[in-house]
Amino acid sequence: MSPMFRKTGRRRGRNAQDGLSVALSDVGMRLLARKDYEAISIAEIAREAGCSISTVYDRYSDKESYLYRVIAHAFHNMADNAKLALDPSRWRRASAKIIVQEIVSHSVSQMTTPRAAGVIRATLKLAIVKPLALEPFENYRSTVVDLSVDVLSGKIRQPPTAIRIGLQIVFGTITDSVLQKHPGPMNAGSGRMTGALTNVKSFPNARSRWR
Repeated sequence: MSPMFRKTGRRRGRNAQDGLSVALSDVGMRLLARKDYEAISIAEIAREAGCSISTVYDRYSDKESYLYRVIAHAFHNMADNAKLALDPSRWRRASAKIIVQEIVSHSVSQMTTPRAAGVIRATLKLAIVKPLALEPFENYRSTVVDLSVDVLSGKIRQPPTAIRIGLQIVFGTITDSVLQKHPGPMNAGSGRMTGALTNVKSFPNARSRWR
């Protein structure tokens, strides 16, 4: 973790992922699903978590440090979910078409929940002043992309670059949909979105090849 996000409060021998720290992260995701992070106060966070304001500051030096922990916790959990869903051992007998459907469906369902959408919005806003806030999001994306390449290896004629291009389109479209109030015909999490993204031309069954 970058020094700019390190806590300055006393540790008192606690593990960074003790029960209260996890509860505080959960509170953050719940609040971000409802409002912009700039509208969330430390007092509100403490009240929702059932602890004192001083307890929050004992763990996090300021609201930005707290927000970074919420972001990191959320994307870490999403990456773990992706590792389970896209474990290559689960898809050895599946066709490329079915696998692509699962990759897209999983990505859409994970990133468009109210909590995930709130975290994504907060991540991109915080990254304007703290660029390293993007790291957890980027790590999650890399996890999904690398798993997708592995699980589709040997099942399609397109090179790995084509799969990565396809996933870039998937992630870009999903991210845009959760950032915009009126994103267009493909609303966040809709069946239309999943269907359209499953058919991006760099994925299996496309006639053209990417170089």
